Amino acid sequence: MKVTRRDASRQIETGPSSRARAVDNAFLERTVQLFEARTGRSLSKEEARQIVENVSGFFRILAEWHKMD
Repeated sequence: MKVTRRDASRQIETGPSSRARAVDNAFLERTVQLFEARTGRSLSKEEARQIVENVSGFFRILAEWHKMD
């Protein structure tokens, strides 16, 4: 995961699909708050990033299946 000099509040990551994705720190904080409230345990920003990646991957797969139908 790389932090650009241009915008330190965004983290650039490369996923399995080899496309760069920008994950905003504010979005990660909101993700942490949402899942902490629902799970009752504290989460790290890395765990929040993984949650975002997994959920977006899930919807990406659903979209691919929809295209195939």
